[in-house]
Amino acid sequence: MTNEYADDLYFLNPDPTKRIRKVNGGRKAYKLGKAKGQIVASNLQTLLVLAGTKYFPELNNKILFLEEDESANTQMVHRFFTQLSQITDLNKLRGICIGRFMSQTGFSEKDSEIAIYEDLFKDVNIPILYNLDFGHSDPLFTIPLGGEAVIDTSQNLLKITNFI
Repeated sequence: MTNEYADDLYFLNPDPTKRIRKVNGGRKAYKLGKAKGQIVASNLQTLLVLAGTKYFPELNNKILFLEEDESANTQMVHRFFTQLSQITDLNKLRGICIGRFMSQTGFSEKDSEIAIYEDLFKDVNIPILYNLDFGHSDPLFTIPLGGEAVIDTSQNLLKITNFI
């Protein structure tokens, strides 16, 4: 983890080398616990488009990595997580890892990411990490689909242990 990140739309700037850097608060645990399992990773909106089709992935006993891009706002993110909770039993997952949301999403003290998690994950009893360095911010790490991850929130640990 680095001390800074950028989520500006640098590719739209006339000089893409000029980035707006922000303080990286690091990964955070929403639900405590330990888990080990195979990775399923997706953009949240894209995953939901697959709902009800033969292409929707099997999520039971998996660690789900989710991210969303700058086109989503806070209400959309809430709706997406609500839909996910209605089409799958989140307690059958081994864990959830959520990439950092871009500032364009509009989370604030009054309309917070945590409020969504409190609403939708209050009865979920699996480890949940968020504000991770993947998705649409820089730096980001690549997630090996089908690989294996280990989560231990007491140690603030997320480790990729097996690559396919």
